[in-house]
Amino acid sequence: MKPSSLGAREIALAAMFGALTYLGSLLVIPIGPVPITLQTLFVEVAAILLLPKTAGLAMLVHLLLKFITQGGSLLISPSFGFVIGFIFAAFAGSYYFNTLKGGRLSDKKSLLVALFISAILPYLVGLPYMAYILNGVNGLSKSFMDLMKAGFLLFIPGDMAKVVLAYLLSMALLPAVQKSRH
Repeated sequence: MKPSSLGAREIALAAMFGALTYLGSLLVIPIGPVPITLQTLFVEVAAILLLPKTAGLAMLVHLLLKFITQGGSLLISPSFGFVIGFIFAAFAGSYYFNTLKGGRLSDKKSLLVALFISAILPYLVGLPYMAYILNGVNGLSKSFMDLMKAGFLLFIPGDMAKVVLAYLLSMALLPAVQKSRH
């Protein structure tokens, strides 16, 4: 099988990581318009353990599960943009680590960079979407700084902790995942 094709193994991994990411969304600490969850932990681990197409597909599965359980109301949720951002984050983090850098466990710097890519990219989609929902749809007139506090600054400590946890999980699981690819 070519590395770029998606076989049964990759589809199963995408389904598993999509489900894990969805389960991570159920552990909620409400702190404002966007809650703290464990979703990003699974996005980050998927970026390291899965190849790019599989990582992106996993987050599409996650999005599908969110639509199945929340319906159209998901579209007007301030956190919906972050869910969309997870697709790009998992794909880009995986592409960086597994494609550009060769996915070597010994390359700890590249692994960390990929985790940071996966942690930061959801904000590029999530923050503008959150601003649109809160200000444009709900008419709240939140300032730029209020939006940054509610959708980014409050999350930095938890995101750093999740990067550390994702790093440790990736270091432990990557050898077995890579061995199973061959």
